Amino acid sequence: MFRTLPVVFLPGYSTGMVKASDYVALLEKQTFSKDRVRPRP
Repeated sequence: MFRTLPVVFLPGYSTGMVKASDYVALLEKQTFSKDRVRPRP
């Protein structure tokens, strides 16, 4: 996930973070319904 999405580094945190909206968008893009087994082109 950290390779796919833009990572944000905040002062005081040792680990990078991703925006929740970017994370949700990635989940929607990579989640397939029962009639699809491959990602969209």
